[in-house]
Amino acid sequence: MDKDLFKKWVKILEVFDGVLLVYSRVLGETVAFCMKEKIKEYKNKGYVVYTPSEVIHLVLKKPTKQALITIHNIKKFLGGVIIERSN
Repeated sequence: MDKDLFKKWVKILEVFDGVLLVYSRVLGETVAFCMKEKIKEYKNKGYVVYTPSEVIHLVLKKPTKQALITIHNIKKFLGGVIIERSN
């Protein structure tokens, strides 16, 4: 994982009190980018949440539109999380 990019993303979330809500035209809904301490709160509010490490992983992998939708649906309906795959 790109640690500098991770630190920048965390700083952005800190400006927004640990959570940034963003409407995605690709996904057709609002998602919550959250620090770990906000995850439960925003999941309980019905949002699909993405942690800083998940966001960085997606940014670096650059998934296609369809792959992003599939990943999001796995998170949404199966409670999945994005993890870094070790080789």
